Amino acid sequence: MANLIKYEIIKQKTSKMILGAFLLAAELLFLVGIATKRDSILSLSIIALTLTAIAGFVLVAVEAIFTYYEDMKKKQGYMLFMTPYSEYTILGSKLLASMITIVVWTIFIGALTFIDLTMMAAAFNELDTFFSMVNQMVHLFFGIDISWGNALLVLLQMVFSWAAMVTSGFLAITLATTLFVRLKFNALISFVIYVVLNIIPMKAANLLMKLPKGSVLKETEVEITESMSGTLQYYTTSTEYTLIAFAVSAVFGIVCFLIAGRILNKKLSL
Repeated sequence: MANLIKYEIIKQKTSKMILGAFLLAAELLFLVGIATKRDSILSLSIIALTLTAIAGFVLVAVEAIFTYYEDMKKKQGYMLFMTPYSEYTILGSKLLASMITIVVWTIFIGALTFIDLTMMAAAFNELDTFFSMVNQMVHLFFGIDISWGNALLVLLQMVFSWAAMVTSGFLAITLATTLFVRLKFNALISFVIYVVLNIIPMKAANLLMKLPKGSVLKETEVEITESMSGTLQYYTTSTEYTLIAFAVSAVFGIVCFLIAGRILNKKLSL
């Protein structure tokens, strides 16, 4: 499988290099803004860094799904499935290659964000105030205190949620190119299935959070009062919701992966 993972990573290296170039340009602009203390440059660089970070998550997911679609539709894909590897191994190598990429990207972006924010706070002599404010805001809106444990948990939840989204894409494409291949609107049907599939984890996590009182799954009520619309109640959760979302994403991703592999094993015609 290691060779397959390496093959998938190399096959998608061009987009990663382009993404890295945009990130480098945005970071250099940020450093110029810090050095000159010009708000306009800082604002522009922060927007560029944020958009590039988000684009990285979207790009890796889209490219993983699109590459799988190309492999299922073109000759190179048929050649891949003719190698002495099982359908689960091939599908798993694609998923693992993308997960490795997204984990590296997430860790890198997280570290870069921490460094940049620290430099910005230090440059404006507000380091202690800045970190105190960030901690208070995160606690208010997400119900958690900043710590290495919470950061790791959130990171794992993000990666598994992302992986579940990719595996559901694999499943939708597998359906379009096997079971639905003779249907006129197979692509549209598969896209609708993909959208519905990605709603399931969120709905499942929300349902689990509404278990009867007395459960270990607790809810924290946060009231936000607005002068125009009265009192709005938001039920935010701390570590419990992250754990639930993590578990739901993991189970959902595994189920999609197993179903896609099973369909490939039974229906793929080489």
